[in-house]
Amino acid sequence: MGTWGSGIYENDSTRDYIDGIIDNISNAVRDIVKRDYMLLHAGMPQSDLFMCYIDLLNAICSRHDLYTSLPDAEVVRKWKAKYMEVWEFTVGECDPAEDYRRERAVVLNESFDNLIALASKKNESTKL
Repeated sequence: MGTWGSGIYENDSTRDYIDGIIDNISNAVRDIVKRDYMLLHAGMPQSDLFMCYIDLLNAICSRHDLYTSLPDAEVVRKWKAKYMEVWEFTVGECDPAEDYRRERAVVLNESFDNLIALASKKNESTKL
């Protein structure tokens, strides 16, 4: 296809490159969810990295039409369900202040909900 527009991601080279980054981050999330739920424990560093991956996907895929490289919205919903299940079950073991716990839950849910909205946009664009 070569170049199809004047935008930064409207050519094969940059689009293939950024799609690879999105795939790598998505695969890291999949691996954590698939391999060992204990990695999602609220006190584990991997739990924080997991949310960093979610935030990176939000940041990258909110630009232009890069959301089209995300997994389906249903996959992201499953990531959220599993992460939040483990987080809610284990956060008490970390003995956080109630304000932190409440605020953190809002941040986590918003991060996932934003990514689900982007992935849903992808699903809608493929129906056209």
